[in-house]
Amino acid sequence: MFPRIKILKNNILYLWGAVLTLVVAILLGGATLKSNWQAEEETRLEQQSRQVNHSLVEYTFQLVSQVNALLNGVRQFYLHTGSPGEVEAFIDELGFDKSIIQDIYLIDEKGNVVVSHNRETQGRNVQDRDYFQLHRASAAADSHVSPVEIGRITGRYHFWISMRISKPDGSFAGIVLATIEPLAFSRHYEQLSTVAGRAATLVGTLDRKVRARFPEPMPDQWQTPLESPLWALFPKAPSGSYRTKSAVDGIERTFVYEQVGNLPLVMVHGFSRQEIEKSVTTRVRQLSVWVALVVFFILTLAMYFTSVLKSRAELRAAYNKLADLNKRVRNQALFDALTGLPNRPMFFDRLSKELSRARRNDELVALLFIDLDGFKQVNDQFGHEAGDVALKTVATRWRAIVRGSDSIARLGGDEFAVVVGKLDDPASAVLVAEKLIDALHREIQLPGEQRCQLGCSIGISIYPKTATEIDSLLAAADAAMYQSKSRGKNSLTVSSATPTKSHLDWLEFNNAHLVGFAEIDDQHRQLVRQVNEINQAIINKAPAVETESLLKALLAFTAFHFDTENRLMVRYEYPGLAAHAQDHQTLLEDAALLAEEFSRGNELLVLQTIKDWLLGHIEGADKPLGAFLAKATEPEAHSNPSR
Repeated sequence: MFPRIKILKNNILYLWGAVLTLVVAILLGGATLKSNWQAEEETRLEQQSRQVNHSLVEYTFQLVSQVNALLNGVRQFYLHTGSPGEVEAFIDELGFDKSIIQDIYLIDEKGNVVVSHNRETQGRNVQDRDYFQLHRASAAADSHVSPVEIGRITGRYHFWISMRISKPDGSFAGIVLATIEPLAFSRHYEQLSTVAGRAATLVGTLDRKVRARFPEPMPDQWQTPLESPLWALFPKAPSGSYRTKSAVDGIERTFVYEQVGNLPLVMVHGFSRQEIEKSVTTRVRQLSVWVALVVFFILTLAMYFTSVLKSRAELRAAYNKLADLNKRVRNQALFDALTGLPNRPMFFDRLSKELSRARRNDELVALLFIDLDGFKQVNDQFGHEAGDVALKTVATRWRAIVRGSDSIARLGGDEFAVVVGKLDDPASAVLVAEKLIDALHREIQLPGEQRCQLGCSIGISIYPKTATEIDSLLAAADAAMYQSKSRGKNSLTVSSATPTKSHLDWLEFNNAHLVGFAEIDDQHRQLVRQVNEINQAIINKAPAVETESLLKALLAFTAFHFDTENRLMVRYEYPGLAAHAQDHQTLLEDAALLAEEFSRGNELLVLQTIKDWLLGHIEGADKPLGAFLAKATEPEAHSNPSR
């Protein structure tokens, strides 16, 4: 009996020892697991916060860029006209998103508001404002983002984005300014920061003041510089993270930050430490229930995976919102808002790529230029709403006809174009054109039970039979289209034109391009020769390294040519120096983009861009400069047009 008792006692001891060991192991493992979970959750939330913050940075940069583009357009229009009345009409015609921009002001050099949609502000003087004094003191044309202040008239918080207006001689001519309501930014910040405890803040890096925030700060915090460890980190790196207690609401958070493009703004997004503790505590409770009640293991596991999937769903939702935003921005830039077809810039991009491919593969490409017949009568008889319905119907029918590899676009108004690649013979293009015409034989249903009948006139040019370059193909197709209209419309015409230029003189330099100053004319001749050398290399299918080397040489000589013109303008004190030099700078800044497009195989697009810019620059900028230099250097030097 005693042995049995001893065995029982030993078993009990073993049992309790095992239980105690298990308890200790669970406690130690739980502590380790909790620590790991805390680290894992913090890493996950920080990655998520970085992604959300980056989307906020892109959204903010796009908005500020759009405002800057609008202000620059107003500035250029004012410099061109010099009339505040015309500027006001131009702003009204241009339009702007009033959910973002409260108003646009034109302020003259004395600080008087000469253009504003708010009649209370017109005639007021703002020369005491910091932004006005800043622009008057500095000749820089860059925009300035002001701190948030209370408007003198509206009594509402807003900040300003402003630009200096400089006269041709560089002197101060006033400023153009847009008032921005912080809520325009905060509304979007709220959409991507819906989790409790999240905060998104837009801060100026120069004055360290808040421009926009969700949740909104207290009224006195708009004017108070933000105290944060951010300012010790930002000069060393434009993006990063830190942990601190928020100076705005006092909540301890982990913050990630990123500079908004090249602007003096930084976006900061933070998640609270409570989020981590809450998530980890939930996991610990789930584990405890699993250990105590094995029966509920499956349920606990399901709850765990549900939590993980919910987190991933939230992240996916943030990704989808960002993707939708990017898609909308891209569609607005590249697609026609009414029909959904590619617009003019997108069409020319696709045309250049198709011609580059066809040139490499010795294939035919057809360009169909289309103008609707009878569309004006639809607008006049039924109104523009009916006209829009007709255009959308035409686009839908034609989109169903062309192949997936072909490109159909709306160029504007009732003008359309189609690129048909990989042709066996020109007759295939005619077949496509006939299908487009046949698609309009059926009447179009308009609003109010009205109907209309449209036709179309089509002109066709064939690469390389008709022409070998974009501008020549377009001109031939356009001329053929007008031949169709002259024959009674609703018909097609294949251009009978043939290429008249050799590839070597694709870009010709003649007396019409002379500016009247020998040094500049000689350099223009050299630029033309280099452009033609690149064109010939492409035709001969030279290796990519050779054509890219020729492009680098062209861009290098272009920079040398600009230095020559700048030197002459400074030496002889040319009045239009600022605008002329800015034109030079713009092309040099675009050089990297041109080189990138060239390396992608868009050689024709790059050459056409350079050709259009060079001829336009000669006509619009260099001829006035040449006339000035010829007069300024008499009898020092004279141009020689016969060279």
